[in-house]
Amino acid sequence: MIYGINYAPELTSIGKYTGEMTEWLAEQGHDVRIITAPPYYPAWRVADGYSCWKYLHERLNGVAGILGKRFGSYDARMNIVN
Repeated sequence: MIYGINYAPELTSIGKYTGEMTEWLAEQGHDVRIITAPPYYPAWRVADGYSCWKYLHERLNGVAGILGKRFGSYDARMNIVN
């Protein structure tokens, strides 16, 4: 289980690194799951096709994921809207 705010399909930084690491672990036969936020970096807005207001379950390149809601003062500071 990996828990982090940034994950694929973000193309740079921690999201890219975490996505590649979990895909590699899945390719090695591990049952990898991730809990993360919807993709928003580097645009600083939630990507099209995702929402910061509801949970989403998806499988991306062999990794099961739960994309959680984003709320609270952190979002307000970051100006994350959908």
